[in-house]
Amino acid sequence: MNTPARVSSMPLERLWHGTEFLETSRLRAVGADDIRNLLRLGPVQFVIANISDPLYWVPLEERYTFWKNELDPHLVPLNNGVRPEDFPDAYCYFASEWSSTEGKPVILVCEKCH
Repeated sequence: MNTPARVSSMPLERLWHGTEFLETSRLRAVGADDIRNLLRLGPVQFVIANISDPLYWVPLEERYTFWKNELDPHLVPLNNGVRPEDFPDAYCYFASEWSSTEGKPVILVCEKCH
């Protein structure tokens, strides 16, 4: 892979950073309470997946701002059927926890739907 891959379908089957595929796997869907608990426990690496875009790795120092201002108001509750137009600005996120290398931050992938 020479140029960063772009998201072509969701749900994602694998993660990449720049031009490198990562050894990760989806563990579970997460909701707001899960995310709050993970943020209390330590660093969380948010990754935004949006069709036709490369993955966006939110800088760790911006994780709380991203959670509060972007993800929390647009997060789809677990086990809930929704329409993006039911959310502010007509988009929403489905969040999932992914495995990460030991000692690395927890990875939370936020798949954007609009």
